Amino acid sequence: MSNFNSNPIVITATMAAGWRSLQTLNTGNLPSNIQQTSGPVTRQWGFQVVELLWNNPGPSASLIVTDPNDGTVLAVADTPAAFAGADPDVTLLRRTWRDFKVTISGGTLYIFYRA
Repeated sequence: MSNFNSNPIVITATMAAGWRSLQTLNTGNLPSNIQQTSGPVTRQWGFQVVELLWNNPGPSASLIVTDPNDGTVLAVADTPAAFAGADPDVTLLRRTWRDFKVTISGGTLYIFYRA
């Protein structure tokens, strides 16, 4: 079961929406003098990813982390058909994330971060 309010963030299935809309830690808005004309600015501006751990993905699994706002790829990994053994490495392309969405076909993704 996914947990969007923990450190590490735990992802067990493909996310239908971005993390900002699913988490409940920082749901308030910043003061009105910081607000934009396009809408309120939420408290959670982003965070720095320290480590990604993809646990027990199984063979022929894939993982991609993207920014739901502009589609930027933040992290990516896959396993070969004959995969067995240790947790695979995840290629972390950007360390600072403002929001993210995960597409995962197997296993559990742990996102360790610093706010």
